Amino acid sequence: GLETNAELAPQRDRFVVTVANDTIAAGEERALTLQVTNNGDEPLTNIEAKAFMQDPLTSDNDEGIIPTLAPGESDSFTIALSAGGEALPKRYPVSLDFQYEMPDGDTEVSQTYTVPIEVTPSEGGGLPLGVVGALVVILAIGGAIAWRRWM
Repeated sequence: GLETNAELAPQRDRFVVTVANDTIAAGEERALTLQVTNNGDEPLTNIEAKAFMQDPLTSDNDEGIIPTLAPGESDSFTIALSAGGEALPKRYPVSLDFQYEMPDGDTEVSQTYTVPIEVTPSEGGGLPLGVVGALVVILAIGGAIAWRRWM
């Protein structure tokens, strides 16, 4: 029993992925910088990263490349990140896959890494502009009707 468990022990993650700034306001778009560390024993080259996200997070530029990473070395790349205006303030996952070359020339694909991105309420003080505009119109009409009744 015990020997087989030891052989099946999972390899440690080849990469460590961290995010410099993991918040975005609803309705905003910004650059998301991800730092990648080579957690293995071998130098890796042509490390291509692709990010995957779901609503309300989107990206119109979701790929990055790092030319080389020696063992223990870190480098970063930047993708575009947008949060929909109706996004609820909470954490959403951004997943990353890496394709890279080993020293022997083999191309490998990493496991999927997920980083949490915190969506914060929009800077406009809470309500999206569309809602505020509609309320102003409703109040103006209501005020005009009430004013006419008094006359």
